[in-house]
Amino acid sequence: MERRKHERLRILKRGKVVQRRGALTFDCTIRDMSPHGAWIALAPGQALDDAFELIEVKSGRAFDATVVWRDEASARLRFAGEADLSQAGAAPHKAHLRRLWLDYAPR
Repeated sequence: MERRKHERLRILKRGKVVQRRGALTFDCTIRDMSPHGAWIALAPGQALDDAFELIEVKSGRAFDATVVWRDEASARLRFAGEADLSQAGAAPHKAHLRRLWLDYAPR
């Protein structure tokens, strides 16, 4: 039985998990997404903090994410905020994410 309040769109997108303000980063796959959260696939055994930032690489959107459920290969997330990294100066408090995104953004 589906218990989510908001429908999530099934997708397969490249993501970047950013923990501790960029001290630890790793790739993930975003499996589904809504404006309120996402489901990500992780490499087995990948350490994931309870709260972190998630970059959707293609669009340049970054999300403040909190884990609401996890197993060893995936996690379901709730979003608390969003920033557009593609606009220079749009989110000065997320400058560390913009620099990281520019290294991985599609050209």
